[in-house]
Amino acid sequence: MSQQSARSRSAETAHPRFGILWRRWVLLVSIGELVGFCVPGLLGALAQEMSTGAQLWILVAGGVAEGAAVGVAQALVLRRVLAGFRSTAWVVATSIAAGFAWLLGMLPSATHGTWSRWPPGAVVVAAAILGLLLLMSIGAAQASVMPAGTPAAHTWIWWTALGWCAGLLTFTVVATPLWHEGQAPGLIVLIGLAGGTAMAVVMAAVTGLGMVRLCARVGEAHSGRCL
Repeated sequence: MSQQSARSRSAETAHPRFGILWRRWVLLVSIGELVGFCVPGLLGALAQEMSTGAQLWILVAGGVAEGAAVGVAQALVLRRVLAGFRSTAWVVATSIAAGFAWLLGMLPSATHGTWSRWPPGAVVVAAAILGLLLLMSIGAAQASVMPAGTPAAHTWIWWTALGWCAGLLTFTVVATPLWHEGQAPGLIVLIGLAGGTAMAVVMAAVTGLGMVRLCARVGEAHSGRCL
């Protein structure tokens, strides 16, 4: 990257308008994700005694609800800064993609009897493909409904993948070591909420940076159309 390009990116993210955009995004998207995350969490707890197939589709439905909550939160920010932004299309795309992501995330446990007999190399390849599709699903769906002519809209796919990767890793680091056999249900819920909060904030912070970059490009290409 040239020094001029680096200075340009630094100036974009340092501009007061973009600072406001990032903070608004982090606040609303964190809240939206935390609220949405509670739905599959609650449904998963209620479906513990059900069959694996039933759990799979119940959690996919919870993922759709989680996606709707995140999509609404993001739309509250984007409708104020992107001309031609379609809130309904954004929320619907996010909901469907989030349900698909939950489906992909649940497949390893639902199909354990099948892939456990595969050669180790095939398992690694399948896991890598599944993980990449999961991380890219929401960003790809959202990029497809961005306003026509949005420059470099495809970069949103990678920012969203990075954000969810960081968020899920944060949840694992925060919550997993704290969960132990025989804990009280209330403590289990509190640990889950702590991990979910950390995940939501990290995901929102990373994707917020991506949206700032994207919005800056829109402003350059369309004479201040963004913000």
